[in-house]
Amino acid sequence: MSKLDFILADTTHLAMLKALDRVMEESQTDLFGNFIVIAPDGKTIMAEKYLLSVCPTGPSSNIYIYTLKRLLNKISPQKNKLVLSKAAGTMIVRKIILSNLEKLVCFRKTANTNGFAETIFGTISQLKSSGVSVADFYNMAEGVKPSLKIKMQDIALLYDEYQQYIENNYIDQSDLYNILEQTASQSNFIKQSQIYLCGFESITSEALSVCKELINNAKSV
Repeated sequence: MSKLDFILADTTHLAMLKALDRVMEESQTDLFGNFIVIAPDGKTIMAEKYLLSVCPTGPSSNIYIYTLKRLLNKISPQKNKLVLSKAAGTMIVRKIILSNLEKLVCFRKTANTNGFAETIFGTISQLKSSGVSVADFYNMAEGVKPSLKIKMQDIALLYDEYQQYIENNYIDQSDLYNILEQTASQSNFIKQSQIYLCGFESITSEALSVCKELINNAKSV
């Protein structure tokens, strides 16, 4: 396990600036080391601008700034695959629901109601994050009461159609975290780097699992 250190401040923004100051300081003393800054979408540009403003010698070649999505593309390129946003995933689920309306049993009458597609997408995301496959969920449905069974079978049907739809062209956030978690231990880039996670107001359980793998494999986090 690598060294784990915390940088504390009154606000997330101040903590991020302190982390970036430390990145700059250490990158100047270890010119052959790798320093990775991982920040949320929307904060990477701020990090880049701040580091440029405080760097005494201009842009540094050993500091890398990524979102988790961009880090995945660095260590395990997903060729020709787009990462789906929650909104895009929900739209795909809505399309799948309409295409399979006649196959639904429990949800046939409610499938067109507002918020249903978003609820199903959320359920699918939770199942994937928990490592429950389509086959697992179908098997789970076999051991429950009939009223719950038809509900679970409807969800399994939509889950299966969703997975087939995105298989070749897309990955969603659950896939992103799973792939990152699986590939972090195999990446020499991660193993040779000091990593700074900064700017996150909160973190999901899936992202936390990725962080654990980074902690176990990077030089320091």
